[in-house]
Amino acid sequence: MIARESGIILVITLVILSMVALLTLSQMQLIVLQLKERSDIAARQKARINLERSASHLLAKGVVSPLAACEGKYDYGMKSSMGCHFLYKKETYVYLWEDLGVMPCLDIRGVDKKIYSAQQGVLTVKAMSNHTTWMEMRIVTQARHVPCEKSVYRWTKPGIVSLRYDVS
Repeated sequence: MIARESGIILVITLVILSMVALLTLSQMQLIVLQLKERSDIAARQKARINLERSASHLLAKGVVSPLAACEGKYDYGMKSSMGCHFLYKKETYVYLWEDLGVMPCLDIRGVDKKIYSAQQGVLTVKAMSNHTTWMEMRIVTQARHVPCEKSVYRWTKPGIVSLRYDVS
């Protein structure tokens, strides 16, 4: 009887130890997954920050002008358009400037108190190292005033109106 009881105690102890070992292993796997997730989040944030900095670099260079010169042509693969590539902080990017034209009923009051019409365009920036990393910015600049036929004017400020990106 005593041998039988010690056998049951031994089996129960082994079951409990194996359960603790399995729980420990699953927690270790969870920790590894959390570390991978954090490093992926950090990499995506770095890619987003690099895209934003490269786009602001482009805006400072004045690419919103339709006569902006390309440093080199690149088949963008979007809407069968051609883009321009540039080097920024040892990373190659491609950008595409699409002019959406003048919006006559969307006006801007300039610094000089004159009224201008809004000219909109979309700047798309794509990283060459990772083709799934891109950013699009809708930008409003001031243009010569065009009268609105509907007599309903809307006002906006020049600059970046919307921003969307994917750094997957």
